[in-house]
Amino acid sequence: GIPAVVTTVLAISVASLARNQAIIRKMESVETLGAATCILTDKTGTLTKNEMTVTDIYTPLRSITVKESVFDEDGNVVAVVEDTNIKWLLYCAILCNDARITEEEKVIGDPTETCLLGVAIKAGIDVEAVRKEYQRIHEIPFTSETKRMIVVVRDTGGTTHVITKGAAESVALLVDGDTAHGKSIAEMLSANGTRNLMYASKVVKGKQFLWNENEVLQNQEYVGTIGCKDPLRPEVKDAVLLASKAGIRTVMITGDHKLIAQNIATELGIVKESKEVMDGTDLASVSDQELDQYVKNVNAFSRVSPEQKLNIVQAAQRNGEVVIVTGDGVNDAPAIKTADIGVAMGITGTDVAKEAADMVLRDDNYSTIVKAIEQGRGIFGNFIKFLKYQISCNLSGVLIVLPISVATGTTPLFPVHILLLNLISETGPSIALGLEKPDRDIMNAKPRRKNERLLHKKRWARIIFEAIVLAGAGILAYFIAYDNNPATATTAVLVTAFLSRLWHSFTSRSENRSVFSSKIERNNIMYYTVIGTLVILLLAVYTSIGNEVIKTVALPLELLMMCTVVSLLPLGVMEVYKLIRSKNIFLGSGVEGNA
Repeated sequence: GIPAVVTTVLAISVASLARNQAIIRKMESVETLGAATCILTDKTGTLTKNEMTVTDIYTPLRSITVKESVFDEDGNVVAVVEDTNIKWLLYCAILCNDARITEEEKVIGDPTETCLLGVAIKAGIDVEAVRKEYQRIHEIPFTSETKRMIVVVRDTGGTTHVITKGAAESVALLVDGDTAHGKSIAEMLSANGTRNLMYASKVVKGKQFLWNENEVLQNQEYVGTIGCKDPLRPEVKDAVLLASKAGIRTVMITGDHKLIAQNIATELGIVKESKEVMDGTDLASVSDQELDQYVKNVNAFSRVSPEQKLNIVQAAQRNGEVVIVTGDGVNDAPAIKTADIGVAMGITGTDVAKEAADMVLRDDNYSTIVKAIEQGRGIFGNFIKFLKYQISCNLSGVLIVLPISVATGTTPLFPVHILLLNLISETGPSIALGLEKPDRDIMNAKPRRKNERLLHKKRWARIIFEAIVLAGAGILAYFIAYDNNPATATTAVLVTAFLSRLWHSFTSRSENRSVFSSKIERNNIMYYTVIGTLVILLLAVYTSIGNEVIKTVALPLELLMMCTVVSLLPLGVMEVYKLIRSKNIFLGSGVEGNA
């Protein structure tokens, strides 16, 4: 029965995870979730909403805070068109941008680029008209190495312009003259957790454009800086705290500036001191041994390349961590594949990332990972519950038959009785145990060891003890009923064994907590299963068809009551055992342990 129960429980559990926005692509990941000790998570879209909005606009001569003074009551930008510098900065934001406007007038593309188009539209600028006036003739796409995007455009008058956007430290390398103003703005915005893009441009002389990298890229002029903010997901801070209580580290990995990473990570409670934040540039020359030490103490990495992300995953694994890593891009696939559990984004993730992943988040939300870990722990615990239950019940059957057969020379249970016990009294409750809700304090415990066995020596000892107690009830019922006749005694054993296994399924719901504890979550499936199996037992004993097929006899009321009382003895013994292990357990104050 165990393979059927395992398959059923896993299938239902995976469906439950999917309803909670976590799609499991590899079954074994369900078990690994419960052992996770470290979550390496991206920032954008996972910790944040991925809904960028422009908050600040800076030019060499002017600065305006969008939130406070840019928009009027109708949502239009004030005095931008009249300011030539701001107008050209917004033109650059439109032209050095791959987002587009659909026929339905929706802006689609990268969230940062769509918000840049959005602020230009609100400023009253016709995006399509600007792009027709300035035709793109060449581009150098953004990469994680250069951290900038460059386009070459030609206006209707035949003048060629080079426009660059990107990280301040990258764009500043191409700017002629003092870049201190732009860099200071970037530092200030980053310290406030605001992502910022520096813009630079130049006019290329000559009527015919000839690509010469040094001539085209160098000696640009600083145009301005645009600050964008991506609000945090409101539920993430509590999820980070819950993960921490569960002994799971959260490490943020981002391509943003170090100050942005520090600000966000501090706000979420991921880091407490600046020394817990490290920039990707500092990782470039470290050895594997040094990286292993850094990964033990650093909880936020900024300006990280895909290669460095993979190295961080491997370092965490060398440190003994069971690693969950998130990613959405093609370059994230190696890190996702290497991690113990690779998680891809369902909304923003590429097909390559999803194919490499063990789990896909339908909502791209960090808190969904923590919920999945909680369910993974519960599923692993449920495996232990129903395995212990099934093995102890089956072993008790052996312990009933063997001593009675040796002592009396009679058979206390026929094969059909054993089949009935296995199929009816065990399988249904086993599935119900496999579908138990996680304990309320399951996330207060530390992660289990990755290679921990489902049934170790202490659990085997507990199983044998439970089997002996269950068998004792059956043997006692047999000898009490034997004075009547062997057929009645056999039916009494069947009824007692059947009932004791049903009551045992209730006490198996927790290794240490009483069946009456208020901290055990309600399991309606268990109640329905027990009621259904009781009906089958009554039909087997008190109908002529049941008597003929199952080889039973109708028990007198007094014998039925005796069987019921005796069947409750194992439940009483196990409750006393739990009480000894944990004082005040009946008040629901016991702590779940490893029996």
